[in-house]
Amino acid sequence: MTSALVLVVLACLLCDAAAKIDHTHDRHVDKSEKHKVVTPKSHEHVDHRKLYTELFKEKRRDQVGAIESIVNIEESKRRRYVEEVVKNVKEILEENRETLQRIGHRPTDPYPHNSETLSNALSKVLENIAFFADLSVRFPFLENVMHRNRKLRTVVVWAYNYAKETGLCDRATYKVLDLMAQQNEIIPRPENFVNPYDKERTKKQLEEQERKEQQKRAEEKEKKISKKKKASMSEISLKELKDLADDNEIDLSARGLTLVPKALPQVPRLTHIDLGSNKITVLPPSLCLMTRLVRLELGSNLLDHLPDNIGALVHLEHLDLYNNQIEELPLSFSNLNALKWLDLKKNPLVPDLLKATGNCGSEKECRQAAVNVVAYMKEMSREHNNLMMKQQKVNEKIQEVKGEGKEPTHKNKKKHHNKKEEHPAAVKHNGWLFTVFYASLCNVQFSIVFGYAWITFGNMFDEIDCLERFVVGTSALSIEPEFYACS
Repeated sequence: MTSALVLVVLACLLCDAAAKIDHTHDRHVDKSEKHKVVTPKSHEHVDHRKLYTELFKEKRRDQVGAIESIVNIEESKRRRYVEEVVKNVKEILEENRETLQRIGHRPTDPYPHNSETLSNALSKVLENIAFFADLSVRFPFLENVMHRNRKLRTVVVWAYNYAKETGLCDRATYKVLDLMAQQNEIIPRPENFVNPYDKERTKKQLEEQERKEQQKRAEEKEKKISKKKKASMSEISLKELKDLADDNEIDLSARGLTLVPKALPQVPRLTHIDLGSNKITVLPPSLCLMTRLVRLELGSNLLDHLPDNIGALVHLEHLDLYNNQIEELPLSFSNLNALKWLDLKKNPLVPDLLKATGNCGSEKECRQAAVNVVAYMKEMSREHNNLMMKQQKVNEKIQEVKGEGKEPTHKNKKKHHNKKEEHPAAVKHNGWLFTVFYASLCNVQFSIVFGYAWITFGNMFDEIDCLERFVVGTSALSIEPEFYACS
């Protein structure tokens, strides 16, 4: 059917319902007078409300026929045509809403058969909101039109409520009106909402059926794989793992694993491993020997640390550690120079590492997190190496001093005594020597032996004790050895 013909049909649908009511009433009166069945005042007892309801049902049948004609329009032209019709419906509803509100007619008032203006306005509101409901439930794209066009939505909501309160529509029309209101969320939409007029429903049902079939096939495949499964997935054999591998990838996610399968590092040429959504608490160092790895998924596990040799994965580009218990990263993490994507969200990270990680709320932020965290770990590694060098120097000095104290030569003894006399500590020990000497006059032999031992070994013990305390101090304060003096 051509567009011109459809327009003619729609024009007929939007004709004056009140005129038709009056015409029908006149025919009824003429016929009554002809057959002398009704008195001249019988028209006062006509139920105009019921009469309009019957005529409205006829109009609705015409509207349904018009909708079927629109459905048969070529799809490429149908949308534009429907939008144009909706635009006209909106204008008619707005115009007659203004009329009804200006006169002050309420939807609960009696049917205004004595006012042509009111009856026309009321008829056009009911007929056009019903026609819009037919269009809306059959062409779902109008839902988006409603969301975009605020004025259209406003007048449709008003007309829907007005029509419901009048009670002039038939049951079938109210059913379509409610369906339209649910679809456009004018009234609450039930969870099991189904639009029986939606032609796309069949397509969605087929897609849903296909999805269920795919899920069923996946479940059957999983059962086939796990029928020989052992008590623990961590003991799954190398052969079973090879069967699971597909194009250098293996998916072991959501399998209830508490340990990484021991044979996993033996699967050759793996580049992608997914161990996400399990209950793994620790990663074996052998996993980090799989240097071909490019992508490693470890999200939603119970990991609280990573292996110290994680830096051996020099080709790793994607690392997912989302939702674990990690606080810090090993220093070898600084060697992951190929890392391009990192997610550390939902981990109790230390403040500095958390700051370097950022939000990881998007693809871009996860990429930036990889760059920032690797740079942060490189800085941490440099600081650690500097501290270790200082520690080594201190240890060497301690060993040197202890060695001199244990194996003194005859010449060193002489030098040691000479040095003792110049050191402030020597004065301290000499003072104690004389104190002990005078305090033990009754035992001259004891005083002489004790004084010789104190003078010989006292300074050496002080130096050793001083250096040992220096080790502790420099470890915490990072003080250079040459700037630390014993007293």
